[in-house]
Amino acid sequence: MDICIYGLGYIGLPTAVVCAQAGLRVHGVDTSEEKRSALKRGCSPIEEPGLQGALTHCLEAGRLHIDATPVAAKVHLIAVPTPFQTGGRGDPQPDLSYVFAAGKAIAGVARLGDLVILESTSPPGATEKLQKYIEQLGCNQLLYAYCPERVLPGQIMRELVENDRVVGGLSSEATEEAVTFYRHFVEGEVVPTTARTAEYVKLAENTFRDVNIAYANELAMICENEPVDVAEVIKLANRHPRVQILNPGIGVGGHCISVDPWFLVSGAPQQAEVIRQARRRNDGTPIHLAGRLATLMKSKGFSQAALLGVAYKPDVDDDRESPAWHFANALTKKEIRVKVADPLFVHHPDLVGIEEAVAEADAIIIGAGHQEFKALDPLIVAGWTRARLLFDPTASLDHQRWSQAGFHILKVGNQTGWDE
Repeated sequence: MDICIYGLGYIGLPTAVVCAQAGLRVHGVDTSEEKRSALKRGCSPIEEPGLQGALTHCLEAGRLHIDATPVAAKVHLIAVPTPFQTGGRGDPQPDLSYVFAAGKAIAGVARLGDLVILESTSPPGATEKLQKYIEQLGCNQLLYAYCPERVLPGQIMRELVENDRVVGGLSSEATEEAVTFYRHFVEGEVVPTTARTAEYVKLAENTFRDVNIAYANELAMICENEPVDVAEVIKLANRHPRVQILNPGIGVGGHCISVDPWFLVSGAPQQAEVIRQARRRNDGTPIHLAGRLATLMKSKGFSQAALLGVAYKPDVDDDRESPAWHFANALTKKEIRVKVADPLFVHHPDLVGIEEAVAEADAIIIGAGHQEFKALDPLIVAGWTRARLLFDPTASLDHQRWSQAGFHILKVGNQTGWDE
């Protein structure tokens, strides 16, 4: 089976490689000349366990080809970005321009009965809009389906194969064809439904997590004014058999949880009140925490901070919608100078090494709980810096070890230390 994949990013590239490993003939399309050039040389632009070796093997075996233009194929799979548009005083709105650009490319090569699968996270009804758009270009009688990705960065190659998939077509024939396609490489269950239901499934999954995190972050803010530790409150509350509160932190980032809820809000602005407020709460969390830290630092005459980690989650080289960047920018606006270090971003122009970042710092902030930061010896770090304030909103370090090394620990949702 021939498959053409549009968009070779965090989802499209691993999907292309996994499909090629399963014996499918894959043609990968991307608009970035730099990315295409790197891929043709066998260099993955994405740090993902198992991806580089599999990419090299598939290229050498001739089952994966990279180009700027699509070719005829039985299956056309769209995995392009779906950002949101901001502006004015309204809610952010989904931007489907990349999806429609892929649709235009498909219309130029598709044949009668070809299957078009949209994997990009999209607002409800996007698959139908894509069909209408392609048909307006004169390309008719194609099959259309939606299948959301549901993988964890750092585990993508494994989860693309092992996780269950929800597949919904705009017709029963499209659903059947799409289910058959995914069964080529998915070992988990492939569950059929409708396209609109599949679109809602993806948004419901990520919005659930966003709302839960917003509750945790709001609970942490409430506990700031009480002589309690929110971490202990949550730990004890979760002993209830029907309660599972997530952990508060520096905010929510990435292209899924911090974006997808807005797609639900855009389609039902009058009903999605809780979802909207959860999104606002999580977006405001890094600004709130930065304001508290800046106030404390200024009260002690401090003006320099080191931020360790700008990825949106631990151990990935992805800073899309990263709350750590928002935190750094908010500190800067409060006249706190910030140096940033993240060893996973090798060529980032705004980053420095860990030792350089902390050298002149008055406070150290953990923005992402990378294993490399967990492995730091606090006694060695103490020799690099004059800082003795450690703010760990990720709750990823061994606080006892750092305290023993002379650091005063500040935690999210804990009054102690903030007002001393």
